[in-house]
Amino acid sequence: MKRIDIHVEGLSVEARTNLAQSVYSAFVSAGRRAVSAFALGVAVTSVIFFGTQWVLFKLDVGRDDTDGKTRSGLNLYTDHKTGCQYLGNGSGLTPRMDALGYQMCSEKAKGGKL
Repeated sequence: MKRIDIHVEGLSVEARTNLAQSVYSAFVSAGRRAVSAFALGVAVTSVIFFGTQWVLFKLDVGRDDTDGKTRSGLNLYTDHKTGCQYLGNGSGLTPRMDALGYQMCSEKAKGGKL
């Protein structure tokens, strides 16, 4: 720790030492309060964020008919020109097929008129 040396006319060495210790103590106290307030803010923000994520997960927000009881990790994409649907996982796309093995497309695309 670096020594704080305050020179004020008319103060004894003991008074200067007490003044320096008071200033140092004030800085330390202010720093502790700032760190405590920051830590409390981070903790509250984390609880709110993760609590919200948990509630949204439990309420099945964001699920579609490609998801079963557990999340598949697949995203559903629709070609807006053809109306055909594709499944993707981030590294590629594959056509989404119905129970008969045909690609799932809108009624407009099935009629042959795009």
